[in-house]
Amino acid sequence: MILRTIGDLARRGDRPAVLGGVGAPLDHHSLAELVASLAAGLRRRGIGPGRVVAVALPSGPTQVAATLAVLAAGATAAPLLLDWWPRELEAAADLLAADLVIGDRSLPSPLRDRAALVDPAAPLPFAAFGCGHGEEAPLDERTAHQPLVGATAELWVPSTGGTGEPGVFAYTATQLERFWLRADPTLGGGRAAVWTPVAHGPTLRFVLGALAGGGSVICTDRWAPRRATADLADRRPDVLWAGIGQLGRVLGVDGDDVEVGTVIATGGPVTDAALRRIGARFGATVQRRYTAAEAGGWVSIDDDTVDGVVGAVLHDGERPAQITVEGPGTAVRARGRAPRTPQGWATGDRVAEADHPGRPRPSGRIGDTFAVDGAPVHPADVEAVLAEDPRLHQVAVVPRPDPVRGSIAVAVTVPTDPEDPPFLSDLAERLAAVAPHARPLAQAIVDELPLTVSGQVHRRLLVYEEASR
Repeated sequence: MILRTIGDLARRGDRPAVLGGVGAPLDHHSLAELVASLAAGLRRRGIGPGRVVAVALPSGPTQVAATLAVLAAGATAAPLLLDWWPRELEAAADLLAADLVIGDRSLPSPLRDRAALVDPAAPLPFAAFGCGHGEEAPLDERTAHQPLVGATAELWVPSTGGTGEPGVFAYTATQLERFWLRADPTLGGGRAAVWTPVAHGPTLRFVLGALAGGGSVICTDRWAPRRATADLADRRPDVLWAGIGQLGRVLGVDGDDVEVGTVIATGGPVTDAALRRIGARFGATVQRRYTAAEAGGWVSIDDDTVDGVVGAVLHDGERPAQITVEGPGTAVRARGRAPRTPQGWATGDRVAEADHPGRPRPSGRIGDTFAVDGAPVHPADVEAVLAEDPRLHQVAVVPRPDPVRGSIAVAVTVPTDPEDPPFLSDLAERLAAVAPHARPLAQAIVDELPLTVSGQVHRRLLVYEEASR
């Protein structure tokens, strides 16, 4: 099922659409009315093709309606994450060259100068546009046939990607209709709780997919583990969409277990053990979905891949930097000035088999690469060979400074049987498949590998420990 027109959204009638977060709850028909009403108000203000509107509102019904209305007006919508620092928000708005900012009075002053301020909790939140809840553009037959996403519309999702330098994922109207406005098969017509900001690209895509299937979305505006789990117990959704970091913090909070049919864990990567704990805590089936931070939010949908393009980054005054993936085992190539792009891919990163069709995952980061005798060592390659040995539970390969060779490879291993750990001499036959310069010359046997909060191996800590020896 695809949401092509405003009328498609309205046909779901009084079934709940978006609730929670900030703003009055909206059913599907009311959401369609509000989208049509605000789109008409935006057009009267000259907002249309070629114009950029930044939506800087808290997660909730009003934010979803505002974003859809900008797209319906044929303009470019750019949702901003309000948990960024003010200087990051201002830098993102400058990069976008936004003609208008839709926000509330919590906006930093540099953005307020060009904002149309609204009160998301007010009964008529868009009075600043001379329109309210279905007042200006009632859903007549002509309005109902208007496209939900105009032919000239685009969605730009700003991201810093942890670099502090904002970039933008850009999606055309065709991509939005093909990837974002299709019913999400996981949810069907059920209820989903969303624990990540709706302005986050993959989350917004999930929200729109839920609406396309006639489902409802429960947004969380301010996230705290205890309050989030209590809200979950009260609302009892069928699906929970949450980041790995948030799910990890919930595991450390005491409280009654809450049953959810499916937990969709985003971000990561994450260990299988952590996924099992998440599933047990919620009595749920756990799905992994890679987000723009790993695989580009629009690489695939329904098992299709789009020309291998993973993402795009816009730079002020420069051509977009584009990243392509040619297939499993190949390197990622980034074009443009940015050596590292907001979705986390860099030129030289290599791609493993996809966990989900069309959603590649990294098998080796260029940032983890080190040199031995001037030749590059890709830790993931060596780790993959050693991981085939059943006597090893986990392994990480990191550099240790060496006065002659610059550095040497060190294998940090977690044995399956702590009483009988394999040593490098026992692993020599497997290591014969590794280039001579990349073979580990030293070994550290540990009880477990240090992990970051998102479940990744804490390589920087391992490198620091080896450098300190």
